[in-house]
Amino acid sequence: MSDPTTARLVLLDETAIPPGWNWTAIAAGLLADPTRPAHPGRPTAPDGPPGAAPGLSDSEQLLGQVATKFARALAETLDGRRRLSQLESSFDAASLQALSLRLANHKGTRVRLGSVRVQPLGEHSAEVALRLVTPHSSYAAALRVTQRGGRWRCSDLVLG
Repeated sequence: MSDPTTARLVLLDETAIPPGWNWTAIAAGLLADPTRPAHPGRPTAPDGPPGAAPGLSDSEQLLGQVATKFARALAETLDGRRRLSQLESSFDAASLQALSLRLANHKGTRVRLGSVRVQPLGEHSAEVALRLVTPHSSYAAALRVTQRGGRWRCSDLVLG
């Protein structure tokens, strides 16, 4: 539109509204119930703490949180926002070596975390698959997190 001051609102007459549609009743129904979901047909979040996934046990939720933290730390290190030395206490030597090699070969490449999938192996371990995204492509990585002596560690890392 070239001149916004000449814009005008045109109301449709009753013949333009499809038969059987009662816009007044529809609008009144949507506005009358503030507890109605914004997207009818989509499930609403269950009562509980924010971020709690429905149908997961407490240990599975904990595994998901731990796995996501490891995935973020990995992506931040590959992106150069975190030093490799910060991972020494939580990644095993072979994983650190694989990560160091990747950093040496792809220095300066922007990396962000695309997605994370967690497969619990038990109450104290999980396999984590993640997608790492660069400006021109994406690649997969996998790691295993285990809890020993109250500490979580990455015991295996494979970078695609």
